[in-house]
Amino acid sequence: MIARLLVGHPIRLQEYAGGLYRQAANCDKPCDLGLVKTVEGLRYTSMSDLEFAVKVTHVPEAIPLRTEIRFARDLELKDLKESNLIMAGSQEADPWIAAISGQMSFVVHDDPASVLRVENRQPQSGEKSEYVYDPHDPQHRGLAAIAFLPNLSGSGNLLVVQGFSLAGTQAAAEFVTNRRDIDDLFRAFAGNQAKLPHFEILLSTMEVNGMASHPVLLAWHVQK
Repeated sequence: MIARLLVGHPIRLQEYAGGLYRQAANCDKPCDLGLVKTVEGLRYTSMSDLEFAVKVTHVPEAIPLRTEIRFARDLELKDLKESNLIMAGSQEADPWIAAISGQMSFVVHDDPASVLRVENRQPQSGEKSEYVYDPHDPQHRGLAAIAFLPNLSGSGNLLVVQGFSLAGTQAAAEFVTNRRDIDDLFRAFAGNQAKLPHFEILLSTMEVNGMASHPVLLAWHVQK
């Protein structure tokens, strides 16, 4: 994400997966190519993503010996086909999201050069076709999206958590790890052996002193 802001253009999945973006860095605006290459060679992650990873490892269903934390740059396409993955971040920060965005109803568009918004590709009754995020909102309202989808081969599952801010990602991560919210939403599946359906959730958040308040459900879709 930092390198993308420095060079002024998004990094496509084809370039990201093969590491080509690091071999031939180019800028759409004046930039220091040496700094760009340095940034591309380092590893960064946000505090909210780190907190999410820790929470996931602490849920009762987690199996420590089968849990591995990976940097996005180290993933391969086969991981999205053969593994159960939990991904934190939008397509701008993690180009791997492009490989599964075609399955999504709620698509996060966070290119700073355009309108920040969540596209609702399948609006249902009472829903908007898009939800706009205003980073200058004096009330610090935000948006976050959660997607529980099949992996690319259908042999496993993917959980994707996205937010427009650290607080937004934090709110979405809390929603899927505190059990209460998910159990309330899917009450018919809580406490029994019924298989949880694939779903997507759109949340409204509020940021207070850099922390997210409890999110409000805006919309949710269950895959048939």
